[in-house]
Amino acid sequence: MLLYSVDGGEYSSVVPTQLADNQYHNYRVRCRKSDGTVSCVESESGVMRFRITSSLAAPVASLNVTSGCGSPVLFSGTANCGTLTTIWYNAATNVALSSLPNQTPTETTSYYARCQAGAGCLSEKSNVVTYTVIPVSQAPAITVSQEIVCTGTMVTISANCPVGSQTFWNTGVTGPSFTVSFSNVTKQSYWAKCLFEGGCQSAESIHKDVYWNAFVVTLINIGESKSSVKVN
Repeated sequence: MLLYSVDGGEYSSVVPTQLADNQYHNYRVRCRKSDGTVSCVESESGVMRFRITSSLAAPVASLNVTSGCGSPVLFSGTANCGTLTTIWYNAATNVALSSLPNQTPTETTSYYARCQAGAGCLSEKSNVVTYTVIPVSQAPAITVSQEIVCTGTMVTISANCPVGSQTFWNTGVTGPSFTVSFSNVTKQSYWAKCLFEGGCQSAESIHKDVYWNAFVVTLINIGESKSSVKVN
C-alpha cells in the first residue's frame, strides 16, 4: 500500500488534498505491506516538489479587424492576460498557434485565446473571435417577376445579396427588391451589386432587361369577312 507525506509530516494512507495556494509543497510516498503493518524494508521516494495554482479566469479576446474583401492588411489580436503569456488557438481544430498571422487570413477563420502561467497552467478558453472574408467575387443573382409585360403592369425586381450587406441598384434604389411600372412602350435594364461594411462591394450582376409593350386588341366585325387589329 502507498503512504503519503506532505511537507515532512507524518505518513498517511489518505491521499492528500490539493493545496491550491500558489506555494511550493514537498511530497513523498512510501511503500508498506498491504496489511498495513510496519516493515523494516519499506522503500521511500525522493522529494516531489509541486506548486498548484488556482484556476485562471478566461480572458477576453478581440481582433483589430474582423472582416475584409480578401486584400491582406495588418492583423493582430489582444487578450487581457496581463503579465501572463497569451496562447492563441484555431477554434475549428483547437490547435495552439505559435502566434496569430501578421496579415489577415485568406479564408474565414475563428480563434480563441488562453492565458498561460509560468508553471504552464492554462486559463479557461476566451470568447471566440472570427475574421470573415467577404465573397466579393460573387455577383448577386437578379430575378424579375416578368420580363415582357403590357404597359402599366407592375414588375418586381429582386437581388439575393447576403445578409448584412446592402443591395445597390443601377437605378439608385438601395433595397433588396423594388417594383416598377411604365405607361409607355420601353425597354429597361436592371443590375445590382452588394455593398458590405468597410467599403467592400461585390462584382456587378448580369443585366436583366424588362420590356413594356403595347397591348393588342383584335376587333372582330360580326357579319363581315375581315377583322382588324388595333394597337394601343
